[in-house]
Amino acid sequence: MRVLVTRPQPAAGATAARLRSIGHEAVVVPLTEAVPDLDALRRALSRPHGAIAATSAEAARTLAGLGHAVRDHLRTPLYAVGGATADAFRALGFCDVRVGPGDGAGLARRIAGDARPAAPLLYLAGAPRAKTLEDGLLAAAIAVETVACYRMKPRDAAAELAAVLAEAPVPAVLLYSAEGARLFAGLLAGIAGARHPGAAFCLSRSVAEALGGALESVVIAERPDEDSLLSRLGMPPPASMG
Repeated sequence: MRVLVTRPQPAAGATAARLRSIGHEAVVVPLTEAVPDLDALRRALSRPHGAIAATSAEAARTLAGLGHAVRDHLRTPLYAVGGATADAFRALGFCDVRVGPGDGAGLARRIAGDARPAAPLLYLAGAPRAKTLEDGLLAAAIAVETVACYRMKPRDAAAELAAVLAEAPVPAVLLYSAEGARLFAGLLAGIAGARHPGAAFCLSRSVAEALGGALESVVIAERPDEDSLLSRLGMPPPASMG
């Protein structure tokens, strides 16, 4: 099956490789690209914080841009929204990684279940973003400092997307974020005579809602992670590494 992957690189390449490994034809058209703000990140890390939280592996990639300075923070407790984000921080060398259930609200509950740190929690966030983690922490009376250490910048992908849709039918498009869904809907509406994908496979209900009815057929992952999303295409989860 021909599957359109819209998430940013380098994650899009990894998803495409998974799809191709089991016989799908993966077509990659990233709708956004990450623009890091290392100065904001350095300033935030220099202030007292008792733990770090992240809701995207992009935060780990941004942190890696600090080079050897990362070593000063590897023993800080790190709360990751889900398994992929946790793996990205473990790869940097973080040794106390605590994993949430895959969404911001669930990560807030995970954090609230631990003892309160003496200093505020530092949230390595992106922009734009959902505020579910911050709202959950506020409700739990947990002090948090949010730093927008990267920005997801829309790409000029209209011509690229139009060419893909004109070339051959696309039975499925993968959508990972509400912002990506909104961008996809806008691009689709602006391409005259475009042959629409057969179905949108969305990481969560909020992603599906952001699509705004641009496609009639919408499939939502049972859990907000890629394994669950891809399983809806009939794809098994990756084999255990032991």
